[in-house]
Amino acid sequence: MAIGLKMDLEFREPDGDGGATFGDLARFVKKAQESGVEDEHPLLLVRDERDGSATGFSIYLPVDF
Repeated sequence: MAIGLKMDLEFREPDGDGGATFGDLARFVKKAQESGVEDEHPLLLVRDERDGSATGFSIYLPVDF
């Protein structure tokens, strides 16, 4: 497929301040479910390019064109 939608949740802001809250996670899950993501749909771990630490995760949303 040439077109896809990806949704990201970052654990922290790029400058190190703030970051995701429980509410952000809840909204992420709700939006993913509304988009047709099912329980076995894979999450992709996002890592910092400098030190390899986990900075968040992404999910590709099902798209029907």
